[in-house]
Amino acid sequence: MTVTYTVEGLERYPVNLRYPQDFRDSLEALRALRRRPRSANVTLADVARVDVTDGPAMIRSENARPSAGCS
Repeated sequence: MTVTYTVEGLERYPVNLRYPQDFRDSLEALRALRRRPRSANVTLADVARVDVTDGPAMIRSENARPSAGCS
């Protein structure tokens, strides 16, 4: 997940957040992640739907830019 960007001159780079392997291997572990804002003890599943979905097999690009055209 991109949480912010770093700027170096004219270039921008995403800064990503990644959970440890133990959490990434288990949907239940991700759903049970807890955050303790001020007075509530809330799990990720309480505020978000956590699912695994298939993404595109390949993203087509031309000259390093995404392409929507057909082959």
